[in-house]
Amino acid sequence: MIGVQIVGMDELDKKLKRLKSTAARRALRKGVGVGTRYLAKQAKSRVHRGHGGVPGLLKKSIGNKVQTYRNNGVSVGIIGPRKGFLHILNGGQRVDPVKYSHIEEKGRKAVITKKKKVLSNGKVIFGRSVAAYQGRPFMAPTAEQDGGKASQQVGDATMRAIEAEAKKT
Repeated sequence: MIGVQIVGMDELDKKLKRLKSTAARRALRKGVGVGTRYLAKQAKSRVHRGHGGVPGLLKKSIGNKVQTYRNNGVSVGIIGPRKGFLHILNGGQRVDPVKYSHIEEKGRKAVITKKKKVLSNGKVIFGRSVAAYQGRPFMAPTAEQDGGKASQQVGDATMRAIEAEAKKT
């Protein structure tokens, strides 16, 4: 799991505490939404197009959402492949980016049979072994390279939202 945490925005924190709790949650949610949209766009630009049977399906499935917890007012941005992008190929094979995105990100080691004679999924026989897959990271580089800019955008957008909420009252 890849995470980015915003630290060192004391002025923003003070302004959020002065605002009503519902208005502060709304402002923080807007700010986190701006940052997650930016990171999702950057992650899409780093995805390799040709993995998974349907070219471009993983890229198309990457999205973002913001989860706000009511008990403590924390807003969390979630970025990754969305559910609902299942694609069924002509042979009936099901391709779902949620199921293979972790392999595209981190790769996998070689698989060799120990007890069976061949590796098979019931329809296709793969042989006695399947080669390792190197993986082509797209989420980790996004968090490392664009996390700072995203946190700056979160801070700026949250400040704008706080100012807009303050004008309402």
